[in-house]
Amino acid sequence: MSFAKTSEHLHLMRGVSLAPETIRTLTESHGKAMATFQPKDEATARTFGPSKGEVEFAVDAGQVNTGEQGGKDLKIAAISKREAGASVTPDRWPEDRLPEATAVVSFAMIAASKVFRKMWAPSLRPLGVKEWSGVQALGDGASWIWKSVGRVLPGGMETLDIYHAGERLSGCAQKIFGEGTPEATTSLERGRTLLRSEGWTGVCKWVCELLAVEAMEEQGRRQKATRSYWATSRSTRSD
Repeated sequence: MSFAKTSEHLHLMRGVSLAPETIRTLTESHGKAMATFQPKDEATARTFGPSKGEVEFAVDAGQVNTGEQGGKDLKIAAISKREAGASVTPDRWPEDRLPEATAVVSFAMIAASKVFRKMWAPSLRPLGVKEWSGVQALGDGASWIWKSVGRVLPGGMETLDIYHAGERLSGCAQKIFGEGTPEATTSLERGRTLLRSEGWTGVCKWVCELLAVEAMEEQGRRQKATRSYWATSRSTRSD
């Protein structure tokens, strides 16, 4: 269906008519060409190395339909260099303050995490990245990402992206106070403020505030809610 959708979008936005099967053939041939090209590519390393900024390593996955073998995980990684953005107070945090990346290299594979992570070090080293402690690993909280980072890039800084952190805050607040209630909204805003200003320490403070109730039964109910949303993040040193 994805190739059929692409055919439709091409026609609507560019006036180009291509059959879905043609798009599939072109896509797969390009993928094979890239798989051959990337291991031998030297020009990218010459550009990436001198680029300004710190190294970011972002990882994610999505489901793709492989046809005969059904749905499988498409693992994706992007290696970037980016200069630090300006420091701001928590109330100005949502502003678009991050500079554009000065260099980006990406690669993908339909494979299990154990196979995919074997590509990480061989992809980073040719770009001039020798010390894993200088790599900022970005992820959405999935346990396979943090386990892979810990094994392949020991010493790298693991950072849970702010949007998925916000989703966990929202889910926890709604679990305790009810979906769409004023209390949930107020609690979420408090959690966001603490997260932006103090990071993981702020989240711990927010959870302590949620559990500061006298009724033992209510405290137990809230403990279950906070554990279900934050236990995994706590164990991965996410910010």
